[in-house]
Amino acid sequence: MLQWYPNSYRIGVAPLITLGMVFFAVLMRAFIPEGSMALQWPLNIAMGAIALCHLYLLIDDSVMKRSDALIYALVHLCLAFTVWIFALVVVSGKDIF
Repeated sequence: MLQWYPNSYRIGVAPLITLGMVFFAVLMRAFIPEGSMALQWPLNIAMGAIALCHLYLLIDDSVMKRSDALIYALVHLCLAFTVWIFALVVVSGKDIF
């Protein structure tokens, strides 16, 4: 764990973006209660950024081993997908389908 210290910000970027999606969805729902389809674009971009962060961790093996990065990506992407769907539903104010 201590060998990750100089690169720990790279490991924590994806969960911070996920947390940002939750705060964005709740704040936008408070300020714009009827929902807007234009507010879904930042959430879509955030989900893409999360995927790119995990791809970077898989490519750059100086941060962590590739097997660790793969497990981290699989677990976090499943959780981030769930949060992303929640945020889309909250922002849109209705069912997404």
